[in-house]
Amino acid sequence: MSPDPVTPEPEYYPGLHLLRAPQVGLFSATRVLIAANVGVYVFMAAFLGSGWFETKDMTPYILYGANNAAATGDGQWWRLLTSMFMHYGILHLVLNMWALYQAGEVLERLQGRALYVLTYLASGLAGGLVSGIWHGDKIWSAGASGAIFGVYGALLGYMLREHHAFPKAVFAPMMRSTLTFAAYNLVFGQVRSGIDNGAHVGGLVSGVILGWLTAPPSEASQRALLYPRRLAAGLAAAGAMIAAGVLAFPRYDYSVADETALADAIHDPATRETALVASLSPALADWEAGRAKPGVLESLIETQALPIYTEMQGRLRALHLKPGRRSEQNREVLLACLSLRLEAYQHLLAAVRSSDPAELAAFKRLEAESGAKLASLKLVRR
Repeated sequence: MSPDPVTPEPEYYPGLHLLRAPQVGLFSATRVLIAANVGVYVFMAAFLGSGWFETKDMTPYILYGANNAAATGDGQWWRLLTSMFMHYGILHLVLNMWALYQAGEVLERLQGRALYVLTYLASGLAGGLVSGIWHGDKIWSAGASGAIFGVYGALLGYMLREHHAFPKAVFAPMMRSTLTFAAYNLVFGQVRSGIDNGAHVGGLVSGVILGWLTAPPSEASQRALLYPRRLAAGLAAAGAMIAAGVLAFPRYDYSVADETALADAIHDPATRETALVASLSPALADWEAGRAKPGVLESLIETQALPIYTEMQGRLRALHLKPGRRSEQNREVLLACLSLRLEAYQHLLAAVRSSDPAELAAFKRLEAESGAKLASLKLVRR
Protein backbone atom coordinates (compact mmCIF):
# COMPACT_ATOMS: atom_id res chain seq x y z
CA MET A 1 0.00 0.00 0.00
CA SER A 2 1.38 3.38 -0.90
CA PRO A 3 0.57 6.86 0.29
CA ASP A 4 -0.19 8.83 -2.85
CA PRO A 5 -1.23 12.49 -2.59
CA VAL A 6 -2.91 14.33 -5.42
CA THR A 7 -0.78 17.27 -6.47
CA PRO A 8 -1.95 20.87 -6.41
CA GLU A 9 -2.11 23.10 -9.43
CA PRO A 10 1.03 24.99 -10.62
CA GLU A 11 1.77 28.42 -9.18
CA TYR A 12 0.55 27.05 -5.89
CA TYR A 13 1.21 30.16 -3.85
CA PRO A 14 0.59 33.32 -5.89
CA GLY A 15 2.11 36.45 -4.44
CA LEU A 16 4.92 34.60 -2.68
CA HIS A 17 7.40 37.14 -4.02
CA LEU A 18 5.89 39.64 -1.59
CA LEU A 19 7.30 37.72 1.37
CA ARG A 20 10.54 38.80 2.99
CA ALA A 21 11.64 35.21 3.59
CA PRO A 22 15.13 34.38 2.26
CA GLN A 23 15.51 32.73 -1.14
CA VAL A 24 16.68 29.13 -1.48
CA GLY A 25 19.66 28.27 -3.65
CA LEU A 26 20.08 25.92 -6.56
CA PHE A 27 20.94 23.07 -4.18
CA SER A 28 18.04 23.65 -1.83
CA ALA A 29 17.13 20.97 0.70
CA THR A 30 13.94 20.34 -1.27
CA ARG A 31 15.86 19.58 -4.44
CA VAL A 32 18.31 17.39 -2.56
CA LEU A 33 15.40 15.42 -1.07
CA ILE A 34 13.81 15.05 -4.51
CA ALA A 35 17.14 13.84 -5.91
CA ALA A 36 17.46 11.32 -3.06
CA ASN A 37 13.97 9.93 -3.73
CA VAL A 38 14.64 9.67 -7.45
CA GLY A 39 18.05 8.10 -6.80
CA VAL A 40 16.58 5.40 -4.56
CA TYR A 41 13.92 4.65 -7.16
CA VAL A 42 16.48 4.30 -9.95
CA PHE A 43 18.76 2.13 -7.80
CA MET A 44 15.92 -0.21 -6.84
CA ALA A 45 14.74 -0.54 -10.43
CA ALA A 46 18.23 -1.01 -11.88
CA PHE A 47 19.81 -3.28 -9.27
CA LEU A 48 17.01 -4.81 -7.15
CA GLY A 49 14.43 -5.57 -9.83
CA SER A 50 11.58 -3.54 -8.34
CA GLY A 51 10.41 -2.37 -11.78
CA TRP A 52 10.90 0.83 -13.79
CA PHE A 53 7.29 1.85 -14.39
CA GLU A 54 5.29 -0.20 -11.91
CA THR A 55 6.13 -2.50 -9.05
CA LYS A 56 6.99 -5.95 -10.40
CA ASP A 57 8.33 -7.53 -7.23
CA MET A 58 7.60 -6.69 -3.60
CA THR A 59 10.68 -8.56 -2.37
CA PRO A 60 13.07 -5.57 -2.48
CA TYR A 61 10.59 -3.48 -0.51
CA ILE A 62 10.09 -6.18 2.12
CA LEU A 63 13.80 -6.90 2.44
CA TYR A 64 15.22 -3.41 2.29
CA GLY A 65 12.90 -0.94 3.90
CA ALA A 66 9.11 -0.76 3.44
CA ASN A 67 7.21 -0.09 6.66
CA ASN A 68 5.18 -2.91 8.22
CA ALA A 69 4.31 -2.98 11.91
CA ALA A 70 5.49 -6.56 12.42
CA ALA A 71 8.87 -5.90 10.80
CA THR A 72 9.40 -2.34 12.07
CA GLY A 73 8.27 -3.09 15.62
CA ASP A 74 10.57 -6.13 15.75
CA GLY A 75 13.56 -3.82 16.12
CA GLN A 76 13.87 -2.72 12.49
CA TRP A 77 13.04 0.90 13.28
CA TRP A 78 15.22 2.05 10.38
CA ARG A 79 12.29 1.11 8.13
CA LEU A 80 10.53 4.30 9.23
CA LEU A 81 13.27 6.25 7.46
CA THR A 82 13.97 4.01 4.47
CA SER A 83 10.28 3.66 3.59
CA MET A 84 10.12 7.45 3.12
CA PHE A 85 12.41 7.18 0.09
CA MET A 86 10.80 4.16 -1.61
CA HIS A 87 7.96 4.42 -4.14
CA TYR A 88 5.62 1.95 -5.79
CA GLY A 89 5.92 2.77 -9.48
CA ILE A 90 6.85 5.82 -11.51
CA LEU A 91 3.45 7.55 -11.13
CA HIS A 92 3.67 7.34 -7.35
CA LEU A 93 7.14 8.89 -7.45
CA VAL A 94 6.27 11.68 -9.89
CA LEU A 95 3.11 12.77 -8.05
CA ASN A 96 4.91 12.83 -4.72
CA MET A 97 7.91 14.73 -6.02
CA TRP A 98 5.73 17.28 -7.81
CA ALA A 99 3.78 17.89 -4.61
CA LEU A 100 7.04 18.23 -2.67
CA TYR A 101 8.50 20.65 -5.22
CA GLN A 102 5.38 22.83 -5.14
CA ALA A 103 5.31 23.29 -1.37
CA GLY A 104 8.79 22.32 -0.21
CA GLU A 105 10.70 25.38 -1.35
CA VAL A 106 7.97 27.63 0.05
CA LEU A 107 8.31 26.08 3.49
CA GLU A 108 12.09 26.02 3.20
CA ARG A 109 12.08 29.78 2.62
CA LEU A 110 9.81 30.34 5.60
CA GLN A 111 11.52 27.98 8.05
CA GLY A 112 15.12 27.95 6.91
CA ARG A 113 16.97 24.81 5.85
CA ALA A 114 17.59 23.22 9.27
CA LEU A 115 14.01 23.56 10.52
CA TYR A 116 12.67 22.49 7.15
CA VAL A 117 14.72 19.28 7.06
CA LEU A 118 13.74 18.55 10.67
CA THR A 119 10.07 19.05 9.82
CA TYR A 120 10.27 16.86 6.73
CA LEU A 121 12.05 13.95 8.42
CA ALA A 122 10.13 14.13 11.71
CA SER A 123 6.78 14.26 9.89
CA GLY A 124 7.78 11.30 7.74
CA LEU A 125 8.80 9.29 10.80
CA ALA A 126 5.61 10.26 12.64
CA GLY A 127 3.56 9.31 9.58
CA GLY A 128 5.23 5.90 9.49
CA LEU A 129 4.51 5.35 13.16
CA VAL A 130 0.84 6.29 12.78
CA SER A 131 0.64 4.06 9.70
CA GLY A 132 1.91 1.11 11.74
CA ILE A 133 -0.51 1.82 14.57
CA TRP A 134 -3.37 2.31 12.07
CA HIS A 135 -2.79 -0.70 9.80
CA GLY A 136 -0.75 -3.08 11.95
CA ASP A 137 0.94 -5.84 9.95
CA LYS A 138 -1.62 -5.80 7.12
CA ILE A 139 0.26 -3.57 4.66
CA TRP A 140 3.76 -2.73 3.44
CA SER A 141 3.80 1.05 3.25
CA ALA A 142 6.29 3.14 1.30
CA GLY A 143 6.44 6.64 -0.11
CA ALA A 144 7.23 10.23 0.83
CA SER A 145 3.60 11.21 1.38
CA GLY A 146 3.77 11.29 5.18
CA ALA A 147 6.68 13.72 5.01
CA ILE A 148 4.97 15.74 2.25
CA PHE A 149 1.79 16.02 4.28
CA GLY A 150 4.05 17.22 7.08
CA VAL A 151 5.32 19.98 4.77
CA TYR A 152 1.79 21.14 4.02
CA GLY A 153 0.85 20.83 7.69
CA ALA A 154 3.86 22.91 8.67
CA LEU A 155 2.82 25.59 6.18
CA LEU A 156 -0.55 25.67 7.87
CA GLY A 157 0.99 25.79 11.35
CA TYR A 158 3.40 28.54 10.31
CA MET A 159 0.61 30.66 8.82
CA LEU A 160 -1.55 30.26 11.92
CA ARG A 161 1.24 31.61 14.11
CA GLU A 162 2.80 34.20 11.79
CA HIS A 163 -0.29 35.33 9.88
CA HIS A 164 0.45 38.95 10.74
CA ALA A 165 3.66 38.74 8.70
CA PHE A 166 1.86 37.75 5.49
CA PRO A 167 0.43 40.30 3.06
CA LYS A 168 -3.24 39.57 2.49
CA ALA A 169 -2.48 38.80 -1.16
CA VAL A 170 -0.31 35.91 0.05
CA PHE A 171 -2.04 34.72 3.21
CA ALA A 172 -5.55 34.11 1.83
CA PRO A 173 -4.58 31.96 -1.19
CA MET A 174 -1.90 30.11 0.79
CA MET A 175 -4.34 29.19 3.55
CA ARG A 176 -7.06 28.22 1.09
CA SER A 177 -4.77 26.13 -1.09
CA THR A 178 -3.13 24.34 1.84
CA LEU A 179 -6.46 23.44 3.43
CA THR A 180 -7.83 22.31 0.07
CA PHE A 181 -4.81 20.09 -0.55
CA ALA A 182 -5.04 18.44 2.87
CA ALA A 183 -8.83 17.98 2.87
CA TYR A 184 -9.04 16.69 -0.69
CA ASN A 185 -6.25 14.16 -0.31
CA LEU A 186 -7.50 12.84 3.02
CA VAL A 187 -10.98 12.31 1.57
CA PHE A 188 -9.44 10.80 -1.57
CA GLY A 189 -7.44 8.42 0.61
CA GLN A 190 -10.58 7.26 2.40
CA VAL A 191 -12.53 6.38 -0.73
CA ARG A 192 -9.71 4.83 -2.76
CA SER A 193 -7.96 1.62 -1.78
CA GLY A 194 -4.18 1.38 -1.80
CA ILE A 195 -3.58 4.73 -0.11
CA ASP A 196 -2.09 4.94 3.36
CA ASN A 197 -4.15 7.61 5.11
CA GLY A 198 -2.50 6.67 8.39
CA ALA A 199 0.78 8.12 7.11
CA HIS A 200 -1.08 11.14 5.73
CA VAL A 201 -2.79 11.95 9.03
CA GLY A 202 0.35 11.34 11.09
CA GLY A 203 2.45 13.52 8.81
CA LEU A 204 -0.13 16.31 8.63
CA VAL A 205 -0.72 16.55 12.38
CA SER A 206 2.97 16.43 13.25
CA GLY A 207 3.66 19.02 10.55
CA VAL A 208 1.06 21.42 11.95
CA ILE A 209 2.55 21.07 15.44
CA LEU A 210 6.11 21.59 14.25
CA GLY A 211 5.16 24.41 11.89
CA TRP A 212 3.40 26.34 14.64
CA LEU A 213 5.94 25.59 17.35
CA THR A 214 9.05 26.43 15.35
CA ALA A 215 7.82 29.29 13.13
CA PRO A 216 10.72 31.76 12.97
CA PRO A 217 9.72 35.42 12.62
CA SER A 218 10.12 36.96 9.18
CA GLU A 219 11.98 40.03 10.49
CA ALA A 220 15.69 39.34 9.97
CA SER A 221 17.10 40.42 13.36
CA GLN A 222 14.45 38.59 15.38
CA ARG A 223 14.80 35.56 13.14
CA ALA A 224 18.54 35.32 13.81
CA LEU A 225 17.97 35.70 17.54
CA LEU A 226 15.14 33.19 17.94
CA TYR A 227 16.13 30.59 15.36
CA PRO A 228 18.30 28.44 17.69
CA ARG A 229 15.50 28.35 20.28
CA ARG A 230 12.91 27.38 17.69
CA LEU A 231 15.20 24.66 16.38
CA ALA A 232 15.71 23.29 19.90
CA ALA A 233 11.94 23.36 20.48
CA GLY A 234 11.40 21.51 17.21
CA LEU A 235 13.92 18.84 18.11
CA ALA A 236 12.30 18.36 21.52
CA ALA A 237 8.80 18.17 20.03
CA ALA A 238 9.90 15.76 17.30
CA GLY A 239 11.61 13.56 19.87
CA ALA A 240 8.52 13.52 22.07
CA MET A 241 6.18 12.66 19.19
CA ILE A 242 8.43 9.88 17.90
CA ALA A 243 8.93 8.44 21.39
CA ALA A 244 5.14 8.40 21.94
CA GLY A 245 4.68 6.69 18.59
CA VAL A 246 7.26 4.04 19.38
CA LEU A 247 5.59 3.31 22.73
CA ALA A 248 2.17 2.98 21.09
CA PHE A 249 3.48 0.94 18.16
CA PRO A 250 2.07 -2.62 18.01
CA ARG A 251 4.30 -5.64 18.56
CA TYR A 252 3.72 -9.12 17.17
CA ASP A 253 4.67 -12.61 18.27
CA TYR A 254 6.47 -13.43 15.04
CA SER A 255 9.43 -12.15 13.10
CA VAL A 256 8.97 -11.21 9.44
CA ALA A 257 12.59 -12.16 8.77
CA ASP A 258 12.07 -15.58 10.37
CA GLU A 259 8.80 -16.13 8.49
CA THR A 260 10.57 -15.25 5.24
CA ALA A 261 13.46 -17.60 6.06
CA LEU A 262 11.01 -20.37 6.94
CA ALA A 263 9.13 -19.98 3.66
CA ASP A 264 12.34 -19.78 1.61
CA ALA A 265 13.77 -22.89 3.25
CA ILE A 266 10.92 -25.16 2.18
CA HIS A 267 9.89 -23.45 -1.06
CA ASP A 268 11.86 -25.61 -3.50
CA PRO A 269 11.18 -29.02 -1.91
CA ALA A 270 7.53 -28.05 -1.34
CA THR A 271 7.21 -27.28 -5.06
CA ARG A 272 8.62 -30.71 -5.87
CA GLU A 273 6.27 -32.26 -3.31
CA THR A 274 3.28 -30.83 -5.18
CA ALA A 275 4.43 -32.57 -8.37
CA LEU A 276 5.11 -35.75 -6.39
CA VAL A 277 1.59 -35.90 -4.97
CA ALA A 278 0.17 -35.50 -8.47
CA SER A 279 2.09 -38.63 -9.54
CA LEU A 280 1.95 -40.62 -6.33
CA SER A 281 -1.79 -40.48 -5.62
CA PRO A 282 -2.85 -42.26 -8.84
CA ALA A 283 0.08 -44.70 -8.51
CA LEU A 284 -1.07 -45.60 -5.00
CA ALA A 285 -4.65 -46.03 -6.20
CA ASP A 286 -3.48 -48.29 -9.02
CA TRP A 287 -1.40 -50.37 -6.61
CA GLU A 288 -4.29 -50.80 -4.18
CA ALA A 289 -6.52 -51.82 -7.11
CA GLY A 290 -3.95 -54.39 -8.25
CA ARG A 291 -3.30 -52.78 -11.63
CA ALA A 292 0.03 -51.01 -10.93
CA LYS A 293 3.09 -51.60 -13.06
CA PRO A 294 5.89 -53.31 -11.12
CA GLY A 295 8.21 -50.93 -9.29
CA VAL A 296 6.41 -47.65 -10.15
CA LEU A 297 5.14 -46.83 -6.67
CA GLU A 298 8.28 -48.16 -5.01
CA SER A 299 10.45 -45.94 -7.22
CA LEU A 300 8.38 -42.84 -6.44
CA ILE A 301 8.78 -43.45 -2.71
CA GLU A 302 12.51 -44.18 -2.82
CA THR A 303 13.66 -41.58 -5.34
CA GLN A 304 11.25 -38.72 -4.63
CA ALA A 305 9.13 -38.87 -1.47
CA LEU A 306 11.80 -39.87 1.06
CA PRO A 307 14.51 -37.51 -0.37
CA ILE A 308 12.10 -34.55 -0.51
CA TYR A 309 10.99 -34.87 3.11
CA THR A 310 14.53 -35.57 4.31
CA GLU A 311 15.72 -32.41 2.54
CA MET A 312 12.93 -30.38 4.12
CA GLN A 313 13.96 -31.62 7.56
CA GLY A 314 17.57 -30.64 7.01
CA ARG A 315 16.71 -27.15 5.75
CA LEU A 316 14.38 -26.45 8.65
CA ARG A 317 16.85 -27.66 11.28
CA ALA A 318 19.58 -25.45 9.80
CA LEU A 319 17.59 -22.25 10.34
CA HIS A 320 18.53 -19.90 13.18
CA LEU A 321 15.19 -18.57 14.42
CA LYS A 322 14.37 -16.36 17.40
CA PRO A 323 13.51 -18.67 20.32
CA GLY A 324 9.99 -18.71 21.69
CA ARG A 325 8.46 -16.87 18.74
CA ARG A 326 5.71 -18.09 16.43
CA SER A 327 8.12 -18.94 13.62
CA GLU A 328 10.14 -21.29 15.83
CA GLN A 329 6.93 -22.93 17.05
CA ASN A 330 5.82 -23.40 13.44
CA ARG A 331 9.16 -24.98 12.59
CA GLU A 332 8.71 -27.51 15.39
CA VAL A 333 5.25 -28.37 14.06
CA LEU A 334 6.62 -28.77 10.55
CA LEU A 335 9.48 -30.97 11.76
CA ALA A 336 7.01 -33.18 13.63
CA CYS A 337 4.85 -33.43 10.49
CA LEU A 338 7.87 -34.40 8.41
CA SER A 339 8.92 -37.06 10.91
CA LEU A 340 5.44 -38.58 10.75
CA ARG A 341 5.44 -38.39 6.95
CA LEU A 342 8.85 -40.04 6.61
CA GLU A 343 7.75 -42.82 8.93
CA ALA A 344 4.51 -43.15 6.97
CA TYR A 345 6.34 -43.60 3.67
CA GLN A 346 8.68 -46.17 5.20
CA HIS A 347 5.56 -48.16 6.09
CA LEU A 348 4.15 -47.68 2.59
CA LEU A 349 7.42 -48.90 1.09
CA ALA A 350 7.26 -51.97 3.31
CA ALA A 351 3.63 -52.52 2.28
CA VAL A 352 4.54 -52.36 -1.41
CA ARG A 353 7.37 -54.85 -0.98
CA SER A 354 5.55 -57.31 1.27
CA SER A 355 1.88 -56.69 0.41
CA ASP A 356 1.25 -56.44 4.18
CA PRO A 357 -2.14 -54.80 4.95
CA ALA A 358 -0.90 -53.77 8.41
CA GLU A 359 1.92 -51.72 6.86
CA LEU A 360 -0.58 -49.98 4.56
CA ALA A 361 -2.85 -49.24 7.53
CA ALA A 362 0.12 -47.76 9.44
CA PHE A 363 0.89 -45.52 6.43
CA LYS A 364 -2.65 -44.17 6.31
CA ARG A 365 -2.78 -43.61 10.08
CA LEU A 366 0.51 -41.69 10.14
CA GLU A 367 -0.50 -39.62 7.08
CA ALA A 368 -3.70 -38.61 8.90
CA GLU A 369 -1.73 -37.68 12.03
CA SER A 370 0.64 -35.60 9.93
CA GLY A 371 -2.26 -33.73 8.32
CA ALA A 372 -3.90 -33.06 11.69
CA LYS A 373 -0.66 -31.68 13.12
CA LEU A 374 -0.13 -29.51 10.04
CA ALA A 375 -3.52 -27.92 10.68
CA SER A 376 -2.24 -26.62 14.03
CA LEU A 377 0.25 -24.24 12.38
CA LYS A 378 -0.14 -20.64 13.59
CA LEU A 379 -0.19 -19.01 10.20
CA VAL A 380 0.53 -15.33 9.71
CA ARG A 381 -2.58 -13.74 8.23
CA ARG A 382 -1.94 -11.19 5.47
